[in-house]
Amino acid sequence: DVLHSRARLVWTDLKAENLIFMEPQETENDGSMGKVMPIKGIDPESAIPYRRNPMDYTLEACPPEFAKFHLQGNAYDFILDYSYDVWSFGMLAYELATGKAYFRGKTPTEIMSILGDPNFVPPLGDDEESAAYLVPDPQLRMLIQGCLKVDPRSRISVRNIVRHAYFTQYGNQDYESGTFW
Repeated sequence: DVLHSRARLVWTDLKAENLIFMEPQETENDGSMGKVMPIKGIDPESAIPYRRNPMDYTLEACPPEFAKFHLQGNAYDFILDYSYDVWSFGMLAYELATGKAYFRGKTPTEIMSILGDPNFVPPLGDDEESAAYLVPDPQLRMLIQGCLKVDPRSRISVRNIVRHAYFTQYGNQDYESGTFW
């Protein structure tokens, strides 16, 4: 949210390999002590100004609309929108929830062909029974599904991700004060 709203940047490389878990820190929230696990994002040089063209990208983290440009040989003509990072966050959340990357074992060509296929159905798409098996927490499943909409205009906003019930179900979190994470 800060990267988008304050810096007006699109990260384009939000993936598990670019997150580092730091040492747990003691915090006080509503008078009770607890521990938080700070997470730091690395590889910020792939962040590009909003509405510009990508300079670099990771195929596993890019959305279907980008894959279509890539398959046509126009990847660097793509205009970046914040929904790009929303898709990437959904893929990251899927990987963390299931313990495996959705495209694990696929070649770059296979990944782009899958994403660029007009009949592509995102992870946790149509089959609710298998979706519930893969991600049993209904709030997390809804969050991932909100991120992984093929139509970028239908994706949840970053602002609504940080306020999503999946995060707020664990207590009175206050995103604005910086105690959200």
